[in-house]
Amino acid sequence: MKYGYRPALGALFFLALVACKGTGSVTTERDRLLYEAIEDQINAWEESTSEQPTQAALSELRQITLEYDSTNIAEADRPKFKALGERLQGLKARYLDGAAPEVHSGGATSIASVRELLLTQPTRYPVYLYAGDTLSLKAQSEEVVQLSLINYDKRQTMHHWSGRTVEQSIIIPHKAIYLVEVSPTASRQYTGLQLSYRSMQHNHPRVKQAKKVGKKGDFLASSEESLKTKSVFEEPRKITLRGQLKAAFSGHYRSIITVAVPPKTQALLYSLRISSNERTESSDGTFPERLQTSYSKHKVFGLTLYEREGGRGRNSLVNLILGDTRPPREENAYCNFYVFKSRSDAKRWQDGTAGGANFSYDVDQSQQGTQSCNGRLIPAKGQSNVYLGFENERFRYDTYIWLEVVSLSETTSYTTPTYSINKR
Repeated sequence: MKYGYRPALGALFFLALVACKGTGSVTTERDRLLYEAIEDQINAWEESTSEQPTQAALSELRQITLEYDSTNIAEADRPKFKALGERLQGLKARYLDGAAPEVHSGGATSIASVRELLLTQPTRYPVYLYAGDTLSLKAQSEEVVQLSLINYDKRQTMHHWSGRTVEQSIIIPHKAIYLVEVSPTASRQYTGLQLSYRSMQHNHPRVKQAKKVGKKGDFLASSEESLKTKSVFEEPRKITLRGQLKAAFSGHYRSIITVAVPPKTQALLYSLRISSNERTESSDGTFPERLQTSYSKHKVFGLTLYEREGGRGRNSLVNLILGDTRPPREENAYCNFYVFKSRSDAKRWQDGTAGGANFSYDVDQSQQGTQSCNGRLIPAKGQSNVYLGFENERFRYDTYIWLEVVSLSETTSYTTPTYSINKR
């Protein structure tokens, strides 16, 4: 369909999804309405725009913005918010990369024009400028806002301004990729922003953005806390527990597995699959990879890694990825699961040489009658080994267990943005 003017969408050029304060368990009606408005706007743009959009259509697409606080969106709704954002990014990558810049009356070429930009972290606008070009910028905010002009090719900050209102015009000394960086001074801050340039040159290359893994001290590098996982076993530990009647003649109905605690480990994540038959499942041995996949999927939501107090918060990132990677469960397969901190206690329990009063186990982290599950163990400070005890209480039937354990530690990772000329 040919592109045409849509009055109903004119007021929706910019809608930022700002969640009301909440627990993240329920998405508010306001958030849902804002989500639907952005979705309707994208649908209408796609339906009424041809494969070669007009400048008016491209101008509208530039101004569609999706921003939201994921911690205040219900967990069940977060995937669709993320999918809508990726859909919008895909449209912009398809139609705006390589497209001619927007030109306003008076000969100024727009870089950005946003009435209410919600800033939670520094935001950069790249542009390729020639020597002699004039860059104009204007920012207005209720709080002090900071702006910087960076020569990316030279890796140098040329100018820095701050204030509730900032209005500047700069003559560019050298052709290069430049970045206008806008930074908030509050945790969440609305800012009106207009960036444009005037030039005697007709063709300004588009600037392509990407990210790469960096290190501390790299130019424009940003840091984030992330999870580092490492498999404790080279392969799953398979345990066969005989029924107690059979164990009187051969085998054992109790077993201890020693888990070495790697240095700097903050928690041990385990996957426990319990079955009444010894058939191997396709998921056996994949716990570390599935953890990493789930972590990559969910870390964008900005959840806390885990709850510091007791480590059992429902909305923590660790609990979310453990829920994603839960092993298959058989209703009639179960065992007792004990956590021992002392080797001597574990051995006495396994050998059955002492009564219950003569050994101790960690009641908080042990489970009786557990079925297949995932979980987390918090080793004591300085503890080098954790001893896991498994017991088959059933009289006649054998129980088979597959155990996988991954050590978890926090680490700081760095990413560096890269900018280059799009030669398409």
